Amino acid sequence: MREFKDVVIVILAHDEVKSLRETVEGLVSLCSVDDLEQIIIFLAPNATPECSAMAQTLSEDLQGVRVRVVKQIKRIGLREMQDVLAAQSNASHAMFISSDLEIPLPTFAQMITESKHNPDALISLSRWKKGGGFNDYPKWQLLLHYIFQKIVRVLYQNRKLTDATAGYTMMPNDILVNLNLRETNLSIMLEYKLCSLRLGLPLVELPAQYQTRKEGQSANSFLQKFNYFLPLFRVRFTPKNQLLREKGAEHA
Repeated sequence: MREFKDVVIVILAHDEVKSLRETVEGLVSLCSVDDLEQIIIFLAPNATPECSAMAQTLSEDLQGVRVRVVKQIKRIGLREMQDVLAAQSNASHAMFISSDLEIPLPTFAQMITESKHNPDALISLSRWKKGGGFNDYPKWQLLLHYIFQKIVRVLYQNRKLTDATAGYTMMPNDILVNLNLRETNLSIMLEYKLCSLRLGLPLVELPAQYQTRKEGQSANSFLQKFNYFLPLFRVRFTPKNQLLREKGAEHA
């Protein structure tokens, strides 16, 4: 069984400015400094100058917690971050969130607490569990979302899974950096969760209230959600040893 030592938090940012500041400062305020190895602001390749400037300001202003800025170079996103984490982080766990404030910040502090109790688990969020929910979400999209979650649950034979597309998760860092991720767009956020489940990580879902972002525009349009179907079936029927970068290695 693993032990929780600390966490590296990766914050995805594109065009957020005030929300980015509120996210970083909120996390530092809500979380124990001893629990945070570092915070990495991961800027999209087309991040706005205002967003980039705010990220740089935060990396210089905050005291007590190391805040770094990493600029994504290509569209492979999370795979680039895997290499950064493997080379520059010794944290026992990693968390991926966005800077859009669609999820209340105290929820992420709860994820760290849960990971301390379940250090081997994939800690994820669910908008479908009691206490969670969707605000200002079109009803017709909500129905399609519900049907998709049911498909994933049956296909992966996981009764605990209620919200596979909730992109914010926390997991053991040694597993994350070794996942053989193949997606190049936003569906990679689903892929790494499905790979983790297939490798046998226990799943813990915490209820979360989805809120409409206060700033910036979402890069995940409705049509892009159809890209989820490719990793959904590919990961399910890929041999487990091929889901890892190191052939034959088992981490779960």
